[in-house]
Amino acid sequence: MKNYLGVCLVFCFAILGLGSAIKCVRCKDYSATCKSTQDCSYDDACLTLVERGGQTYRQCIKYSDCDTNRLSQMFPAISKFTYKPSCQIGFVRASRTTIKNKMKSYLGVCLVFCIAILGLGSALKCYNCTNSSDSCTDIQVCSTENVCLTLTKNPGGQTNRQCIKLSDCNTNQLSQMFPAISKFTYKCCTDDLCNGANSIGASKHLLGLFASLAVMWWCMH
Repeated sequence: MKNYLGVCLVFCFAILGLGSAIKCVRCKDYSATCKSTQDCSYDDACLTLVERGGQTYRQCIKYSDCDTNRLSQMFPAISKFTYKPSCQIGFVRASRTTIKNKMKSYLGVCLVFCIAILGLGSALKCYNCTNSSDSCTDIQVCSTENVCLTLTKNPGGQTNRQCIKLSDCNTNQLSQMFPAISKFTYKCCTDDLCNGANSIGASKHLLGLFASLAVMWWCMH
């Protein structure tokens, strides 16, 4: 589990680092052409400020500075100007994505990845008991095993429930593991407590899918 958590944290730091790498066009000219770029911080915006009948200024700017009063203080030599309404946020050519939505998207990707990888790394739980009835309350946390077994002696005999390895889930191997049982039926499954008499536990994969969909919905709103 530590390894999976470590991978998750490394991935999140990397992708959130990408989210902070904002670039803006940077130049001062009389034309619309501008090829120079500037690396900005995550809370910056891309400013396009046009002097009335004069030059166009393009550069990074703090998003909090993007209003007429603040820009008048920053450009005292320019008495009249127009600028992009929201000091558009983003990469080169001023992407229309706001910082909030941009960082939310990166965080959403991080959460989806962590949900998936931690779901893969979590230990499987199986019922563990031997009885002739359907009741079974003892729970085993599997270590190296990766499936839950339900093996029933035929005809009408006891039922064995436990963790086993997927590679052991076949008739020949089970016959060696349970030599006292000559005839049996069995079932192997991969979800938590799926080897109960009336298993109603939700699949970890299904829960992970629902959680991922919820995060994706959150990112889009």
